[in-house]
Amino acid sequence: STQGYSSAASDVYKRQVETNSAGQTYGSGWLNPDLIEAIGVNGVHGYVLADELDAVGKKTSPDDEVSIPSTIPLYAEDGVTVIGAFKVGPSQSTEYSR
Repeated sequence: STQGYSSAASDVYKRQVETNSAGQTYGSGWLNPDLIEAIGVNGVHGYVLADELDAVGKKTSPDDEVSIPSTIPLYAEDGVTVIGAFKVGPSQSTEYSR
């Protein structure tokens, strides 16, 4: 039955994504959490904020200059405590985002 499948899918989701005390989800990137699992420079395991990662290299208007940082903060699961840095590069999108 599809109900059994739905329950099984829900169980997998619960194991892959959790919620921190601020209400942010964290876990595997393919599940679109607020904080995406990442390995920072120096091999530190943590999370990057999806919004910060998505904003790398994007313009807010057609006249903006694109400035790509070399790193963005790597957070603990609380989404506040910075525990390292995550390397980003020019392969990130540079298209205008409306």
